Amino acid sequence: MKIALIGPFPPPLGGVSTNVRRLSELLRRDGYDVRTFVEAPAQENRAENAHWHSSRPTRPGNWLPRAVRAFKPDLLHSHSSTLRKYDAFLAGWLGTPLVYQIYGERFPEQYRQWSFPARRLAGWALGRARRVIPASSDLAAFVETLGANPKNVVTIPCLLPLEDPDGESGGFPEELVGSRGGKRIVLVTSGFYEAHYGLNLVPQVAATLRKHGLDFVWIIVGPASREEHGKLQAKIARAGMEKLVIQAGELSRKRMLALLQAADFYVRTKSSDSFGIVVAEAHQLGCRCLFADSNPYFRPDGKRLFSYRTGAGEDLTQTLLAALAGYDPRRPRERESPFRAAAAENYRRIRQVYREAGR
Repeated sequence: MKIALIGPFPPPLGGVSTNVRRLSELLRRDGYDVRTFVEAPAQENRAENAHWHSSRPTRPGNWLPRAVRAFKPDLLHSHSSTLRKYDAFLAGWLGTPLVYQIYGERFPEQYRQWSFPARRLAGWALGRARRVIPASSDLAAFVETLGANPKNVVTIPCLLPLEDPDGESGGFPEELVGSRGGKRIVLVTSGFYEAHYGLNLVPQVAATLRKHGLDFVWIIVGPASREEHGKLQAKIARAGMEKLVIQAGELSRKRMLALLQAADFYVRTKSSDSFGIVVAEAHQLGCRCLFADSNPYFRPDGKRLFSYRTGAGEDLTQTLLAALAGYDPRRPRERESPFRAAAAENYRRIRQVYREAGR
């Protein structure tokens, strides 16, 4: 089967772009003929079978319909945090089955801001799809209200099998976490610098950890403008945490995996998640993970999974202190994780969707 994947490629913070790349890798490994169509010239990488395209007919050589038609796919798989509405026109023009995959837990909020014609177009596009894959049950219920046939809606969380963490991971990030020895605890938080990612919780929580005499470094990963970086750095400075809380900026996928392998705790400060891919990935790499209780997919176990009240810095602090009690970073890492089997099942279900949609 020839599969055309339409959607973004990394920067690798998780979510849609990382999933598109990882899905393409898994499918090619299993014998599918896959091509990814990416709407950004900086993301063109023919070694990864990703091809830059333009959505505007003013660039006819790279115009998306022409590029996809030349590939002659058996199925189109459209990826977005919301909905790539015009891919339904493309599928109809080519006479090719269409699968939509929708990742974003904020899609209902974004949909309400669309114009009336855009909302009507979204309903029409969903009705044309052979299958719709929402990342959560809440998203599934929402897309059904927009016009998706409930028989064609298949809820599949967006977690996919993790890349081999012992492969080429980009090297140990010593400049961020220090040497491997000693008792220093490494905490990692990642996300965008938007309010609902909650990165501003970190400085005050870190200050309390220091008052308890803990030896740690807390690394924040994520792309930021100069202004966003400066605002958070000012809060870090007011808390007196300049040497202990580090803004690492945006890391490559390999560097991010290397960092998670070196970390002891991954702390998710985001207020809501459609699944929380990075939490599951960090858990598989041996981290103890903290996440907000608004996430319906994870259950605390008191060992390596802990939840705190969403957005509450004090509750996050107390939960983290309890998780740190008696923790020794020199002990061997435990990598047993239920997310490994769940990810494999998600990928199996996507291939089943292909078989059903391609009939």
